[in-house]
Amino acid sequence: MTLADVYTALNGISDITDKVRYRAFPPDQIPNPPYVCYLETDSANFVADNKVYNAGDSVDIELYTKLRDFTLEGKIEKALNDLEVPWTRSSSYMISEEIYEIIYSITIRR
Repeated sequence: MTLADVYTALNGISDITDKVRYRAFPPDQIPNPPYVCYLETDSANFVADNKVYNAGDSVDIELYTKLRDFTLEGKIEKALNDLEVPWTRSSSYMISEEIYEIIYSITIRR
């Protein structure tokens, strides 16, 4: 799986079609929520005997919504399950932005 596969899966969700970007939207192009940004956060390599046996990248998928949208969250989770990638989810409310941030963390193997 690649970052392009992640983009294709997320952009295929009708509620966020054309509202998916790598890292961030340009400041003058930030859409109204909901929207998604995804980015590599660090490496997730399998290492043993001083060698990298299986290289990978940790990726965060950040969903931004004005209100919690459990239906949309379910669609994202289904898309990740369809890609057969394990995921974890965390959520927070950003008071200064008045927006929810739901983060899905996945690992992409190279």
